[in-house]
Amino acid sequence: MQGFWIDASPGALTWRQAVTAVTAVLLVAVVGCSSAPAPSSADKEFVADMAPHHALGVRLAALALQRAEDVRVREFGFTMGHYQQAEFAKLNQLATAWHATSSGHIHGMLTPAEEQSLATLEGRAFDREWLTQMIRHHEGAVAMATSETATGTNTEAKALALAVATVQTKEITKMKAALADLS
Repeated sequence: MQGFWIDASPGALTWRQAVTAVTAVLLVAVVGCSSAPAPSSADKEFVADMAPHHALGVRLAALALQRAEDVRVREFGFTMGHYQQAEFAKLNQLATAWHATSSGHIHGMLTPAEEQSLATLEGRAFDREWLTQMIRHHEGAVAMATSETATGTNTEAKALALAVATVQTKEITKMKAALADLS
């Protein structure tokens, strides 16, 4: 059996690299708390929107672990669930500390009906739909993270945004390849 994210292709992200990246971001955030600039409205919006976005990601990752037939989809669920849970904790902490409120326009979110429909699928149908929805979900996260890196001012929020954009862009590439294999 292949290990998680063992991939010899250039630019491949292993699950250990993802965990290391998230850990580094969180460490920088904790150590740099006192020197970080005050959050701008862009920073506040980013953390307030990305926290529920990651909460959905964690739920979808758990669903993949429960329902996926394809080992790659289960691996995505395992990896994403772990690093998004860690990022969610930091995003939620910042949103609370900064009294940040969501814009209400969170990119890449599934509707409750879409999430419920996904939970009813099984086998390859589940795998294909999960990958389709998670690619869309990740593209939304990358869009929000890109906006934060361009307009945000707070180093903690910008570091989190950079980690989101980097990790999730690589995952989108891998998920698109898996989806092509399953179609």
